[in-house]
Amino acid sequence: MMILKFLFFFSLLHNGLCSDEEINLKKQLLQNYDTTTIPKLKEMEPINLKLGIAIRAFENIDQVEGTILSNIWLRYYWNDYRLRWDRNYWNTSKIIMNSDLEADSLIWTPDIYLYNTAENPMDQLKNSRVTVYSSGDIIWSRPGLLKSTCKFNLKFYPFDIQKCHLRFGSWVYSGFDLNLTIHESEIDIGNMQLNEEWDLINTSSKRNEKKYECCPEIYPDVLFEFSLQRHSQHYTSNIIIPTIATSSLMIISLIVPWDSGERISFVTTVMLSIIVFLLLLSENLPKTDSNPFLSQLTLGLTIFSLISVFFTVIISSLYTHKKNRGIVYRILKLFKVTDKKPCYNTNSEISSLASNPSYTSVYNQTTDIMKLQSLSSNEIDIDEVMNSNELINKTDENKTNCESDGHTPSNERNKKIKEGELDCETTAGNVEAIFTLLFFISFIIYLIYMFTIIP
Repeated sequence: MMILKFLFFFSLLHNGLCSDEEINLKKQLLQNYDTTTIPKLKEMEPINLKLGIAIRAFENIDQVEGTILSNIWLRYYWNDYRLRWDRNYWNTSKIIMNSDLEADSLIWTPDIYLYNTAENPMDQLKNSRVTVYSSGDIIWSRPGLLKSTCKFNLKFYPFDIQKCHLRFGSWVYSGFDLNLTIHESEIDIGNMQLNEEWDLINTSSKRNEKKYECCPEIYPDVLFEFSLQRHSQHYTSNIIIPTIATSSLMIISLIVPWDSGERISFVTTVMLSIIVFLLLLSENLPKTDSNPFLSQLTLGLTIFSLISVFFTVIISSLYTHKKNRGIVYRILKLFKVTDKKPCYNTNSEISSLASNPSYTSVYNQTTDIMKLQSLSSNEIDIDEVMNSNELINKTDENKTNCESDGHTPSNERNKKIKEGELDCETTAGNVEAIFTLLFFISFIIYLIYMFTIIP
């Protein structure tokens, strides 16, 4: 028991001595230390500042505003010749200093800013403490949030890959004073948390040098680039598939009988449903000149629905319009789409009747009557007149039998046509069949083309 107390007392004494040594070391190091002066003599080379970054998570990716809120650890590596000591004499290899202006033991830190910031630069990064080694090497890791700008290319949205970056550089020191380079670790993603909507698929970094119009010196900067790929499953299952399934009903609508009165209302409902999808999509996209893939797809399906409504009205008009009436008939006649012959061809019907044995006698008797009428009245004798009357009576009797059998004489059909009724079901059916075939082929080709342009 006494031994344990002695060891505990000895450890406290040792820690106290070490603490006193560290305090004395800091006082000596900071005795004539100027926190506003860069640790560089005139004859010295520029200070080598290595910059690295660890991405923890992407908190918010706002494609409407074009910003990315990143949770990062920004790491600085440099050497300060004024902060060197003999580790054997002071019995310590490293000490902890401060970077906060309101704290004690403050040392000089480089003024690195985020060039493509979307708010006050570096305000959300902590002024954490700094680790100083006996050789003068310094490591400063700053955790926090950075809101940067990013130009989103939504051409293939929602199957898009966005390339964004974080550009860091000194605001005051040029390349003659501060040589900004990339640390060996570059972009550390070992502790990164996955994003629900995006995947980090690639990272890269490079150093740039640029001469600005304000100053004659060259200012280096470091660019950390990363590529993000969007998860498209949500958009595929909730927008793309329902939109295509809804638009495919336009083809099914052509099967609906035109005289049921439901075809026009059916295709109109389909068109309005697609427009609703387009309006919902436009709310989640930025107001830019780019035309995203999903917008192109929905807009194209909307145009297909408008064409379907238009031709449905035209086809319905073809089935119901009267002869020489209505603008539809006049337009079709102008382009020579309608047949000049009436839908009921009297000549063909008479020929078919003549070829039928049951109507041959009637046809021959009618012809004989027409021949009798062409003769002169002086040449007709009483016997011929009696024979003609018998033929007429037989003709009327056979005509009555035909009507009782359900056959309508061609003269009555010709009378209907003369009164203004025109049957154009054949023309309308041909137009409908051609339109259905072209519409179906165009619809399939459009969908195949849209999905082949996806990278």
